[in-house]
Amino acid sequence: MTKLFSSIFFILILSSCSKSLKYPSWYLNPPKNDEKYLYGTGEGSDPEEAKYAALSDAASRLRVSVGSKLESAMDQDSSGFSSSVSQKITSVVEKISFTDYTVLKSEKTSHSSIITLIGVDVDKMQNSYEKEINKLNEEMKTVSNLGNSNLEKRNNLSKALNISTDIEAKVRILEAVNPNYNSKPQMDEIKKLKDSFASINSSLKISVSSQNDDIKSLIQYGLNKAGIGASDEKSSQGSIKVNEKWITDFSMNTHFVKLVLNISLIDSNGVTILTNSIESSGSSVANLDMAKKMAISKMQSQIDSKGIMKFLGI
Repeated sequence: MTKLFSSIFFILILSSCSKSLKYPSWYLNPPKNDEKYLYGTGEGSDPEEAKYAALSDAASRLRVSVGSKLESAMDQDSSGFSSSVSQKITSVVEKISFTDYTVLKSEKTSHSSIITLIGVDVDKMQNSYEKEINKLNEEMKTVSNLGNSNLEKRNNLSKALNISTDIEAKVRILEAVNPNYNSKPQMDEIKKLKDSFASINSSLKISVSSQNDDIKSLIQYGLNKAGIGASDEKSSQGSIKVNEKWITDFSMNTHFVKLVLNISLIDSNGVTILTNSIESSGSSVANLDMAKKMAISKMQSQIDSKGIMKFLGI
């Protein structure tokens, strides 16, 4: 008899717990994103906490959707994507937040928490993003048309391409938000910009002058890696003049050096369009030459990681 009562008591406890933890179907199986809303559900100790949890859920679901769209687009056209574009899209999506949303359902559970279903307005989100894209488009077109010499045009096209990554990130998000969004006109404009940059970049030939052959070779290496012709001879399209300064020290049986490069970028008209200073350091217990080679080697690592133009500060 005692065992019978114990079993009944245990069953009643389980039944009570299952009822107290029961959630409505709209929470357990929230609606799929559609043309009207991006959906999200959340639970919290009060309505505000539940709402923010639901917004976070909507953002998370959108990140998954954008990631899927991005993978599909990269599979179809891998040559059209650079690592900078992929990184920018990821960065924008990770920081995404919503302002135009509606609390569609909210109720109190039997264990006193609040559960909420929110809907982010797709039309308002799209309108907001399109305004941002249009503004960036104007900026991109203005920058891309600046410059008299090919060298200046190349640098400004590079800046325009940086703006285009912001545009493309927002376009990819809109593709995920609205399956009917027509991204082709915008992506065609970006492709034209990329083609213009590639054309002028490959036609450039820049001369490099430096009293140090290792440093001259380093700059030429970076230019060639970027698809820009480099030579020792004077070029009609521009030149890079490098003046180096070595600061040396010897202590604790180690040679220490600091290398300072003063860079001048000169256009085809002989006008200096940019100056910059770049520093590096090296050390060696063997000799001073090894310490200097270490400093130059560090500069090459910087060129490899971020490209010659960013290295030069262009």
